[in-house]
Amino acid sequence: MAAAYLGTVTVGGSVPGLSASFAALKGALVALSSTVSVETTAILTAEVAVDDALAALGIAKSAARLAAVASLQAQLDGAVKANLDLTAALSDPTAFAAELSAGLAQLTTNFQLFVGLPAISGQIAANVKVQAGLSAEIATIDEAFGAMSPFAAIDQSLALQLTAFSSIRAAFGTAFTAAVAASAAAASMTVSLAAPGVHVLLYTGPLSGLGAAVDASLAGGAAGGMGGGVNIRVPIVLVEESNTAGVAGVDAVFKTS
Repeated sequence: MAAAYLGTVTVGGSVPGLSASFAALKGALVALSSTVSVETTAILTAEVAVDDALAALGIAKSAARLAAVASLQAQLDGAVKANLDLTAALSDPTAFAAELSAGLAQLTTNFQLFVGLPAISGQIAANVKVQAGLSAEIATIDEAFGAMSPFAAIDQSLALQLTAFSSIRAAFGTAFTAAVAASAAAASMTVSLAAPGVHVLLYTGPLSGLGAAVDASLAGGAAGGMGGGVNIRVPIVLVEESNTAGVAGVDAVFKTS
């Protein structure tokens, strides 16, 4: 049997494979946290851009609608005004006569116009029909802009982008939280692995060579009933109890309870 002294190292030095893996893991988690943070900012910027695009689209849509119905609206307003004027004239024939009179010489002619009041009523009816037609045309245009125009497809596309951005940002947020928590755990383990003052030996030989205390602990059938004559190969990590950092590091890495 033999016990080879491998030196005084840190806790991590006693488990070099684990130390190397944790170093790589810690670096990867830090990089992941940074990347997620950057990408989350980019997503937020993209969301703002899409919001601005939706607002601009709304303005453009309103402007296009106004341009499309401007002529019809002007005609409709004119027809409405004409009806209001004619209705006012019918309700106040004296005022109507006064407006038509250019002077006393034309008074007789102006009163003859009242004979045509039924014709004015017909004109009002015609104007109402024109108003109804123009209103229907404007409604048709509004329907096109509201449902069938390309604006609707663009609206839907931008809304879907916003939903997707929101989902991606939420996923990034979850990933970032997990990465930060994992980075903190890795950082804590890195501190434990860095604790100094640990002595490492490699023992090869019969189990009984480790001493009476080990024999006694295995007497009850522990370790699968392994007998004292079984040859073993085991690293032994020694740390003085007064080395509190070393004890804490060993407790963090190895099963000690």
